Amino acid sequence: MIHALVPLSMYSVRYELAFGRPYGRFEELLLHAVAENARGSRFAELRECFQLHDRLLTEGLVTLIQEGWVAMEQVEKEIHYLVTEEGRETVASGRRPSNLKVRSRHATIVRERLTGQLAAAKDLIVVSAARLRGANGRSVWREALRPRMSRMAVNGGEVERFLPRGVDGRQEWIRWIDSATRVSQDLHYLPVRVDTEERRVLGLPYNWLHLEPLIVDEVEERAEALSDEQFQEDIRELIRSTASRASRRARDARTVTAESSFAVTTGTCDDIALTAAESRAAATGVLDRCSGHALLVVGRLTADSARGVRDAVVRLVSRGVQVDLLWSSADHERTKEAFSVLSAARAQATAPGAVVFNTVSAQLPADLLLATTSSGPEAVVGPALTCTESGTLNPSIRLTDRAVLAALARLAAGWWTAYSDSTGTLPPFRWKHFAEEWAGEAAISAAAPEPRECRHTPGTRCTGELTLLTGPRHRIVESELSAEPGPRLLVADGLSTVGEVTDGMMAILPAAVGSRYRIFGGREGWRIMRRTVDGWIPPSTPDFAPASPLTRIVAVRDRWLVHSAGGEESSLAYVMAGHLASTAWKRTS
Repeated sequence: MIHALVPLSMYSVRYELAFGRPYGRFEELLLHAVAENARGSRFAELRECFQLHDRLLTEGLVTLIQEGWVAMEQVEKEIHYLVTEEGRETVASGRRPSNLKVRSRHATIVRERLTGQLAAAKDLIVVSAARLRGANGRSVWREALRPRMSRMAVNGGEVERFLPRGVDGRQEWIRWIDSATRVSQDLHYLPVRVDTEERRVLGLPYNWLHLEPLIVDEVEERAEALSDEQFQEDIRELIRSTASRASRRARDARTVTAESSFAVTTGTCDDIALTAAESRAAATGVLDRCSGHALLVVGRLTADSARGVRDAVVRLVSRGVQVDLLWSSADHERTKEAFSVLSAARAQATAPGAVVFNTVSAQLPADLLLATTSSGPEAVVGPALTCTESGTLNPSIRLTDRAVLAALARLAAGWWTAYSDSTGTLPPFRWKHFAEEWAGEAAISAAAPEPRECRHTPGTRCTGELTLLTGPRHRIVESELSAEPGPRLLVADGLSTVGEVTDGMMAILPAAVGSRYRIFGGREGWRIMRRTVDGWIPPSTPDFAPASPLTRIVAVRDRWLVHSAGGEESSLAYVMAGHLASTAWKRTS
């Protein structure tokens, strides 16, 4: 084992926590009804006014009494409810009653300087450069792993899940993420142990496991310099002294799978689109229902797909919708052509400022549609607007969970700030405010309705888990799925040929993975590999929808991972699990 130091940047994040709740329309009307009667209202009079069950009316009165807006007074043998001075001020202000309280907090977040991913400082054993210098008197910079990125800004959407909340048993939620100030860079390090023979790294948090190959490769390359006995002993001693103070935080990184998730929610089969035509229909439905504002994040834009985006923007603007568009293009030579197509949407806009978009490619491999509708916010994750090949396997998911949409709005606001040019300063603030609004609504929303019977599988409840991932975390999940024993495995990547996908996966898959069936898809078709007692038989060619050039899919029995095709990065990916994955298998085959 060789000890190595992962360089870190450290940030102080200021944010606001909210608890309590803004009261509903009923409490507002009840307070007004009590205030209208100067002599006080009797319970029977309020029952006659609202025509509600006594229990609901009692709960409403108790709520107003606890807040100090209504008081009880006994007149002869009857209880009268009277408005207090504070309650009268609430009525006069015209605002809805609320006991919402907000407090400010600070948290320390660290970013590893190899790929730029985040973690909470409290969950790591961090050593400072000053302590390391004090131990050996040498420059730490020479003996630490080399930084590979210089990204400085912190995206509030990415940092949200690392922020502490919910003290003293209170139900709290993130109301606002104010600022993130960089405290240090390369002055703190995460010590890890590297096993070059097994190609494993111990000491990484779960959501940094994608760093293993990078760290192992560099340690092998610099083995002689990093193996200095005195240096290794100094690190071991520092780890022992630091770990003794932080032992309560020590955890097995490979069991903390929740840290890999950006957000988790539930969905039904109606929220899942598998083909490009279904995805486009899902996006069109959300756009048709949109009123007010829409945010389009479009990855890998081409001149052809830009025309579809332009038409969607023009339709929205014609209905008075404010559209914020953040686009990127992998085809640098045709970026100007795509941009000119988008510029036509602004030229056709019926109101000045109705369309805001970046003028330089954002280089952001993500696809997201986020819209306000009369029934609440909705989102579609996946290349639903840009896939021009209707018959391809091109999944997307529709989301309506306000807590998840608030997180997505914060994430998108951070993307706009980090990746957009100077055009349009309002979109980040606009979507941060939507995030604040939706997070508050999610905190007081009623429980989700009971799932209904699935139309694809009668007798089964139609519900399953959806997990959103950001950054390179999809690589961790893909590694897990590619090592998970099971009878079947599906891998599809429309940017590669079916032969390239087949050869690449067959060379690395353990025997227990896809032990009976391995299904591989590329841009020109599919292969099914079947194994018998005598070994793998010649592949067959199923009549599946071709793989989309925009997505990569890795699926096992009860999980489907979907992320952007091409390259290793994906700024937004998702996993369908349980019933949703089982139904996806059934519909695909």
